[in-house]
Amino acid sequence: MEMQPSDLPSFAIGDSFTFDNPDETWTVSGIQDGLVIWRSSLGGSRKTVFAPFVPPIEWTAKGNAAGEERLTGWGDGLFPLKGGKKTAFRTRARMNGEADATPFEWKCYSGNPRKVTVKAGAYAAYPLFCRRNDGLTTQSFYAPEVNAPLMITQRKRPAPAETRELVGFKLATGPRIAATPAHGLPKGVALAAVEPAARPAQPAGTAVADAGGAPVAPSSAPSSTPASTPASASPPAAALAPPPQIAHAAAQRPPAIAARPAAPVSSGTPTIAPPPRIGPPAAATPPVIALAPPASATTPADKVEPRAASGPTLSAGFGAQIASYQVPANVERGWVSLRQRHGPLLDSVGHVVRRVELGGGKGVFHRLLAGPFPARSSAEQLCRSIRSRGAGCIVQPLEG
Repeated sequence: MEMQPSDLPSFAIGDSFTFDNPDETWTVSGIQDGLVIWRSSLGGSRKTVFAPFVPPIEWTAKGNAAGEERLTGWGDGLFPLKGGKKTAFRTRARMNGEADATPFEWKCYSGNPRKVTVKAGAYAAYPLFCRRNDGLTTQSFYAPEVNAPLMITQRKRPAPAETRELVGFKLATGPRIAATPAHGLPKGVALAAVEPAARPAQPAGTAVADAGGAPVAPSSAPSSTPASTPASASPPAAALAPPPQIAHAAAQRPPAIAARPAAPVSSGTPTIAPPPRIGPPAAATPPVIALAPPASATTPADKVEPRAASGPTLSAGFGAQIASYQVPANVERGWVSLRQRHGPLLDSVGHVVRRVELGGGKGVFHRLLAGPFPARSSAEQLCRSIRSRGAGCIVQPLEG
């Protein structure tokens, strides 16, 4: 099918999107500094850019777990969206403000539009394919009419693929806010999403966002594109969609959303082949900023002391880091809270606490890891399941 190139989504406070596996509703609770702020019906939150293929910039999960993944390099982006576009970008991810961050490289491209049927209805959508250099792949179908992905599938071999499908959505009737352009960045990417050291200089008079999130330019505010309000509702999912809390955002849980009757995915929905290898961005795009090699779990300035906390004695293997705390008394309370949140995922899993003294005067952190697991693949499979619920998880090697 043919579609006109699609511009970036616009958002209004109260837009909400509901996905399955697990059932979760993400609601827009604020827009600030060019970032969309989302709250989850399961207690988490995120901040995202307007471009739907970029992973969350910041996130929190029930139980005090938190993390961030900010850009350090970028290509042209995918918007205006049409079939056959390619882009690449780089990020650094860290948990709970710890000094050790993990660099990642992403390559994405868009496929030709097609009609896709999910539980929320049938819509024209663009396939979006992204691959991270550690083997994680994401495939989604972005529907311009809905302002969100209809379906998101993530996989990191050898773990099985996990899919979340849009069950319902509701676009609020308030004023819609469009992305504020940032000099030197792709469309839909805000300056606040970039690591401070990698931010391009902004010319004088560049539009910014005020405390309430409304874009303000020196002479006039950029226009917001009104959008029709479809009858159903949908939440952003996994790495390609919404979320984090902010002082002005409403803390209440979003109201229940009426979804359309469940309809099986159309047999005409194509099976998507793995994305091909994508070359680097064109030379005319802003240069990708060089990244240092990934930091090891223990740097010379860090002192790591593994110890068990109500779990098995640690000797070797791998753990799934699901939280990190500076106050030791919060660790066990956090474990209880996370078990309640993730239910069967953690019911039969032990846990380990690793005391990490970070260099540079950053202090001591107490990392909470589910495990131990004898094989990395087992820890990675658990992390994938936890990340699909909007929480953070990083596989860490355990040393005796």
